Amino acid sequence: MNQRCAVGLCATLVMVAMSACDRASRTVAQATPLVVGAPAPAYTTTALTGGALSFGGVAAHDVVLLNVWATWCTSCREEFHELERLRAVYASRGLRVVAVSVDQGGDLKVRQFVAAQKSTFPVAHDRDAKITSLYGVVGLPATYLIGRDGRVKWTLTGSFLVDSAGLAHALERTLQP
Repeated sequence: MNQRCAVGLCATLVMVAMSACDRASRTVAQATPLVVGAPAPAYTTTALTGGALSFGGVAAHDVVLLNVWATWCTSCREEFHELERLRAVYASRGLRVVAVSVDQGGDLKVRQFVAAQKSTFPVAHDRDAKITSLYGVVGLPATYLIGRDGRVKWTLTGSFLVDSAGLAHALERTLQP
């Protein structure tokens, strides 16, 4: 390849990359994250165990802590034990912990990770990442506390600890009868 073709090829590749970045930034900019008080969109999928998994919507009756995550996300992997801890502490008071993976491809990596964690809460794999646009996810992990009224009570993009980020307080308020 001569120098002129190489320069032209580099310029083309730069333009394609810039176009892809521009499209990605427009997509993120258009995603409107759910805020506290907003209705949580109804979402139904299939859990890795095969059962139906539904939450959100105006007919919500359960308090749900939804975690959107991926196996490649280090923070997501690190907070999985916190989700299990929350389930253990608050399940008797009516909290359902649910995790939805947005990994691309098949279920194998997700299933292996969930098995290694010995997770007891429902996990689904949304390989098309439909939940990210539905919930306005702008980063991972993304966590939403959904009240019995179907409204978002607390949300956080990024990892959390049970005793930080106001989650414990939001849980106490939301789980009151």
